Amino acid sequence: MLRQAVTSDAEGIARVRVVAWQDTYLGLIPDSFLQNLNIEQSTVSWTQRLESSDQSAKTIVAEIDGTIVGYIGVGVSRDPDASEVGEVYTIYVHPGHQGKGVGSELIRVGIQSLKKMYFNQATLWVFDRNAKAIKYYEAHGWNPTGKRKLDKLGDFELMEIQYAIGF
Repeated sequence: MLRQAVTSDAEGIARVRVVAWQDTYLGLIPDSFLQNLNIEQSTVSWTQRLESSDQSAKTIVAEIDGTIVGYIGVGVSRDPDASEVGEVYTIYVHPGHQGKGVGSELIRVGIQSLKKMYFNQATLWVFDRNAKAIKYYEAHGWNPTGKRKLDKLGDFELMEIQYAIGF
């Protein structure tokens, strides 16, 4: 079941985020960073985000048997030159539920949400070394824009590439 996230979902979202990061980015970013990811700290951050009254962003969760197994965050682009474009801020699916259509359903509903916000295109940023995600996005109609940016996480940096889709 997919639905709009509420404040009480913060811990479930945080759990998916931490476990998905530790699985997805193993070997791509330093192990020490992944080992220090903390569900409690992430829960605090997600609680604050979900309590915010920001109407320009939505978080949608995928739930199976009462457990959050994935989520997507969408809204107005955070890029200064793209205020009329939607953005997929984040999408993660628990590793135990990947490959079962959860991510595809989240992307579909995320794009529907962006359409309701009157966007007709969206972008997302992905780590350039995350070949699995890049392959997934390209298979779902997303195309590279050629834009790149450096993202600083802790004491290391990662290059991100932008993808876009029209709808």
